[in-house]
Amino acid sequence: MAMNTKSKFDLIFYDINCKQIYHIILYKIKFIKFFLFFLVFGIHSIRSIIFVTKLHARNPASFAAASTSSCVTSTELSASVFAL
Repeated sequence: MAMNTKSKFDLIFYDINCKQIYHIILYKIKFIKFFLFFLVFGIHSIRSIIFVTKLHARNPASFAAASTSSCVTSTELSASVFAL
């Protein structure tokens, strides 16, 4: 009788540990996806800012066109990261 209750307790404890491990893995995957999103978005934003300021220094009239095109590409990049 004592062995049955101990084995039931062990099975319940094992089930709780498996659920905890599953949640840890799930949250790690979510963290990696958000980290990749911010990494790609951050690098792209820095590159866009550098590109726009260089373009603005050469030709001030094309500043609005460059900033609009960089927004489109950052949206496409963020959509591709979330598709992972």
